[in-house]
Amino acid sequence: MTKITEINSFVGNNDGLMDGEWSPDGNKIESSSYSIIYIWNAITGSLIRTNYIKAGGVHSSVWSPIDNRIAFISDNYTLVGNIHYATHDLKIWNMTSDKYVNISFGRGDSCHGIAWSPDGTKIACNFYHNISIWDAKTGSILKTLPNYNGIIYSVAWSPDGSKIVSSLDDNTIRIWDANNGSVLRLLIGHNKTIVSVLWSPDNSKIISGSSDNTIKIWDVSTGINSLTINDRGVVSVALSPDGSKIASGSHSYQINLWNPITGANIKTFTSPDRDIYLNSEGFSLLQNQC
Repeated sequence: MTKITEINSFVGNNDGLMDGEWSPDGNKIESSSYSIIYIWNAITGSLIRTNYIKAGGVHSSVWSPIDNRIAFISDNYTLVGNIHYATHDLKIWNMTSDKYVNISFGRGDSCHGIAWSPDGTKIACNFYHNISIWDAKTGSILKTLPNYNGIIYSVAWSPDGSKIVSSLDDNTIRIWDANNGSVLRLLIGHNKTIVSVLWSPDNSKIISGSSDNTIKIWDVSTGINSLTINDRGVVSVALSPDGSKIASGSHSYQINLWNPITGANIKTFTSPDRDIYLNSEGFSLLQNQC
């Protein structure tokens, strides 16, 4: 991490890069454009296969943590009379069998973010005002977490699978019991929209990034904000697999690496002219380019 060195280029997302993730074994990369999902060889950069999404555009895609399934959100349009109703439906593509689990929501409902449970059996999907948990094999709904009348921006499953964290537009973070749906803890400290939340690998910390220009680290057991990092223009945060570095993307065309214990800046990478967004896997999305 002493300098930026390009390892590989993946060329082919002709209609804009929407998302991307590593496979569980680290040998492949999945990227999604508006209407196509691409699977790449992470070592050679060669294209392995493509999946054309006929039902509509892909807005978010997440690789299963245990196998070759990819969950993604796509557009779905239903004509009722003379009116087209749009929803964002959830689909799970099994690359081995080339079959799908389709989860269609009611008219007007739209899923905006998805997170796999660590064992790959369930998916949490955040709507505008609630979080639903779905069986990834059957597509049946297992639980809906209570409605708090706020818009949910981000959702993440804890590494041990027992809890879910979400951020709302009321500048709060809620930690949920994934089994009974109760709120375990309310975290208050940001004063603007919390754009992303994630867990430390050992389940003990929550990392949050906010448009109030701060990254905060929270102790899960006490709810105390143990560290605040000032970072101008935060739009996303990601964590290294070993938990030793926090990466933040920003409107200031930078990726910053931070020490999660001291808050010290480790390194700054600068893009010449594009805002930088990081998804949960640490992919840098430079205004739809990678």
